[in-house]
Amino acid sequence: MDFNVMQISNSMLSMQLIHEEFKRSALKLSAICSTQNIRVRPFVEGLPHFGKLSSDRQLDIIKNIKFYLELCEEQMSEGQSLRDNLSFTWKALRKLGYSPKSDLFSLIKDDDIIEIYNNESRQLYRNLRYYDFCSYSIEELYSLEWWNLFSRDAEITMKLIEESGKIFNGEVDTHIFSETGEHMVKELASVDRLSNRYRAKLLSPLMLNKKAEAMMVVIEANSVMN
Repeated sequence: MDFNVMQISNSMLSMQLIHEEFKRSALKLSAICSTQNIRVRPFVEGLPHFGKLSSDRQLDIIKNIKFYLELCEEQMSEGQSLRDNLSFTWKALRKLGYSPKSDLFSLIKDDDIIEIYNNESRQLYRNLRYYDFCSYSIEELYSLEWWNLFSRDAEITMKLIEESGKIFNGEVDTHIFSETGEHMVKELASVDRLSNRYRAKLLSPLMLNKKAEAMMVVIEANSVMN
């Protein structure tokens, strides 16, 4: 009986420590965003989304946020803007270990949204421009799958899945200039329920050990007044 109580107590303590570490990391990222005139809430009171995840997933999220914080700190320590897409995204690729196509960065502009996904559709990186078009908290962005966060026309979604599939199955080994046009993307569960017009400019393989292990998506975005 005493041993079981001890186990439960240790488990509760560990969970509390994990939650506190997540809060510290999310608050720090929120503060960094504020220096770029970006308001992003760190978390929802009570951690309703993060708290439902397994401890392994929670630790993975904390690791991912710390990775992003390190990127920001390295960028700032070098006197470079966090909104400099080329240098900031290059740092992310270097830390992730992925190699882009040689001409990829010539196709990126500073007002583009840049996202990196692995072959399990998990977002590994987003640039600061991403937050200009998003009202979700850091907790929501890291804890919920993208299909629970945003909606778009089903045909657009299927086309993007088809295009990304060609990259990950090796059918295409260079950029895909998406055939999807400008379309509306709506937040499903945020406070502000923002709607934005997106156009996926291109999808590009990111290589590791001669295989596309991740993909960069470059997006043009325009706000829609709600």
